[in-house]
Amino acid sequence: MSSDAFRGFLTLVGICLAVAGGQAAYLAVRERAITETPLADFHRNRPDNKWLRLTDAELDLLRARHFNYVESDHAPEFLIPLNPAGASNAPVHVLVAGLEDDYRLRVDALGLAEVTHTLNAHLATNTEPLIVARNVEGVIRFGWEKVADNRNELVALHPRLVEDFVIIDAGARPSWLMALMLPAGLAIHGWLIWSSRTRRKQADA
Repeated sequence: MSSDAFRGFLTLVGICLAVAGGQAAYLAVRERAITETPLADFHRNRPDNKWLRLTDAELDLLRARHFNYVESDHAPEFLIPLNPAGASNAPVHVLVAGLEDDYRLRVDALGLAEVTHTLNAHLATNTEPLIVARNVEGVIRFGWEKVADNRNELVALHPRLVEDFVIIDAGARPSWLMALMLPAGLAIHGWLIWSSRTRRKQADA
């Protein structure tokens, strides 16, 4: 790798660290305690808080297959729609990321059954619940994380997903450790500026 290419790579790394660290620092300063709200209330009046505990909610594994087809590259990660309790046919405002365990096995089985046109047969013999009551704690994606999501494609994959949906990373919480990426990114840019000036002085000497 040439010197210019290496400096370009370091510039990109520094930008990524500074942006991610700045967002983590903002979250850690702003969100001192988790905010609890019933999912139905979240649908009606979304709070500005990003660190949430969504209660009275249900994971919809049946409709999760829209994002997680077997042998498909549509979904960049494992996503599950989250509905208010007893409202499985309501518009979907929240997708949950970070829940794997046996949920993925159940959703993969549904996707495979649909691909082979045996979905009804699978549901008739399935003994595991496809609607799972579960409160979800985590951080709502925002900023650069929200921009990075392929939102248009996800909306196209699910007939009830609203355009202004959010993704919550289950188990995530504000982290000062992640915020340390900000000074690391700034340090890289500081070194690049210093080394550029040093090189110019040597060239002019």
